[in-house]
Amino acid sequence: MRLFMKQRGGVFLLLLILLFSYACEKETQDNPILTFEDEKAIGEKLATILKTDEDYRVLKNIGQNEELYTHLRNLLRSLVNTNIVSANSEQKGKFDWQVYVIANDSKQSVITLPGGQIFIYTGLLKFIENESQLLGVLAHEIGYTDRTHAKTEAALSPIISLIKSQLLSGGDGTRRLLEIVTEDDIELAKQFIISAESIAFNNEIVMNSDIKATEMLCGFAWSPEGLRNILSRIKRQNIPNFDWLITRPPTIPNELETRIGKLEDLTTSCNGNPENTFSIRYTEKVLNNLP
Repeated sequence: MRLFMKQRGGVFLLLLILLFSYACEKETQDNPILTFEDEKAIGEKLATILKTDEDYRVLKNIGQNEELYTHLRNLLRSLVNTNIVSANSEQKGKFDWQVYVIANDSKQSVITLPGGQIFIYTGLLKFIENESQLLGVLAHEIGYTDRTHAKTEAALSPIISLIKSQLLSGGDGTRRLLEIVTEDDIELAKQFIISAESIAFNNEIVMNSDIKATEMLCGFAWSPEGLRNILSRIKRQNIPNFDWLITRPPTIPNELETRIGKLEDLTTSCNGNPENTFSIRYTEKVLNNLP
């Protein structure tokens, strides 16, 4: 059963956009294969499918979840509204940044979809100890989605990178994109969602996102050390195969220690107060409202 009615005009318009882009020899910053509108449309469709998939069990914004979602979205909005997120006001206005919660305590990870759609597992929320750490995770994910810091297309969200690689390599990439956005191919869309959880970034991309996240947090009322504290805790407890780090794997010896050290150097020059972790409020607004 399809989720939405087909819009023939929309299909034709998107097809024209894709055919024009596909005719280009390669992607450039001035002539991207996927526009902001494309990314947002794909992200919204994938998010809709994910929210209705029983395997993921995304919490609905009703009952006690309303307080949870209100607080999470206020925190996300605080990050998105900083000048650090993007110097490109066009992206700020066209991406509809949203955060959702997946009820799964066994997974400590995040799914970041194109266009600013972020899904965070309850397993990671329960591992996080305070608001500053949550902001560190959200800021890091925003760093991947924000395109101004990226020197390569891989710095975009994993699904966009996958779609672009298919478009650039020929084959049925255009058909696949059209099916996801306009034809409601549910199973194909779920494959892209699964890919978003498994595609790994290289060290340069990860470090750039760390830097971006710290820049966002500097000057806030919250402690800028949240991201560093999460990584330090994982290292200190020697947690193997931590889900959130699987897609950000160290490819050189002691890479986790290197990330922690660089984050420490960055946070020492921040204006934020390390004492402002807001752990009590995190317990009240987030942890107490989780299933």
